[in-house]
Amino acid sequence: MAEYKSMLRMNLRNLQFFAEGGEPQGDPEASGNGEGAAEPKPEAEKMVSLAEMQRRLKQAAEKHAQATQEAISKALEQYKAENELSGKELEEYRRQVAEAEKQALLDKIANLEKEQTKRELTDEAIKTLSGRKLPVNEKVLSFVVKDTADGTLQAISDFESIISEIKAEYTKSEPPGVSSSFGSSDSKSPGEIFRDSRII
Repeated sequence: MAEYKSMLRMNLRNLQFFAEGGEPQGDPEASGNGEGAAEPKPEAEKMVSLAEMQRRLKQAAEKHAQATQEAISKALEQYKAENELSGKELEEYRRQVAEAEKQALLDKIANLEKEQTKRELTDEAIKTLSGRKLPVNEKVLSFVVKDTADGTLQAISDFESIISEIKAEYTKSEPPGVSSSFGSSDSKSPGEIFRDSRII
C-alpha cells in the first residue's frame, strides 16, 4: 500500500509538472550557451489524470470486492449443503458440483479455441488478400473471415470476383470529366481512379 501511495504521489508531481508547461525551470546555464539544445530529450511518459487513476482504482477495488464476496458466498453455500447432506446425498452433491465446474472449464476452453481459430483465420485472410493485391481493412476482413478455412477462402474468392467484375464494368465506361474550380477539365485514367479509390 505504501508503494502504491508513493507511486501515486510521483504521478501527481509529474502531472503538475506537465500541466505547468512541461519545461524545467532550473539550470539557466544550459539554456544560455546553447549546449543543452544538442542533447536529445527523453520521451515523456504516458500520464494518466488523477481522476482517471482514481476511477481505475475504484473499479479494480469493486471488482476485487465482488469476486471475494462471490467466493465467500459460494464457499458458505457449499459448506451448508455438505453439512445438511450425508452419505450418498453428499457424494451426489459433490459429483454435481464437480460436473458443473468441469462444464464451465470446457465452455471456457471452447471459447478460447474459437477465438484462437478466428485470429488464425484473420491472419491467413490478411496474407491471402495481400497476396492477391486486394484491399485489407476491417470491413473487408469482417466480410471474408468465416468460421472455417474453406469458408474464408471461398469468401475471399467471391470478394475477388466482385472486385474483378466492378473493375471490368468500370473500365468499359468512360469516366466523366472532372473540372476544377479554375475551369480546366482534367480527366483521370481508369487506373488512377482505381488507385485513388484503393480498389487496385
